[in-house]
Amino acid sequence: MKPACIECVNRRYLVLALDHAMKELVNESRIKQAQEQAEQWQAARAKYMAQLSEIQKRRREANRVIYRLKKRILIRDGHVCGICGEAVREQELSIDHIVPISTGGSDDITNLQPSHKICNSRKGGKSRAPQLLDLSASRS
Repeated sequence: MKPACIECVNRRYLVLALDHAMKELVNESRIKQAQEQAEQWQAARAKYMAQLSEIQKRRREANRVIYRLKKRILIRDGHVCGICGEAVREQELSIDHIVPISTGGSDDITNLQPSHKICNSRKGGKSRAPQLLDLSASRS
């Protein structure tokens, strides 16, 4: 084998060194892009978590209001189901719209009554008034 001249060896090392430097720059650029993307994701996640925390806070407050409202209605009506007339425990409590929203009723407290969950689901979207009319007609 013929010995390589120093100039050729130096040129070869220079090309290899430049190639290596280019690869390093590309890798550094990719790493920097990945870091920037990770920072963007972390910022988006932090924003999402803050929004989620606010939503959860509002839900907890709404649940407290609903609990207090249910309690007031239950006490107001003497722990009696507005549909069947039997006693209602808190575990089986459901709030029933006397006149369903689907037929023009409102969420006003005067249109709400305590009921058993099973009674409320059986009643469905029917109003209580026709049932009372049917009962009074059958008694006469």
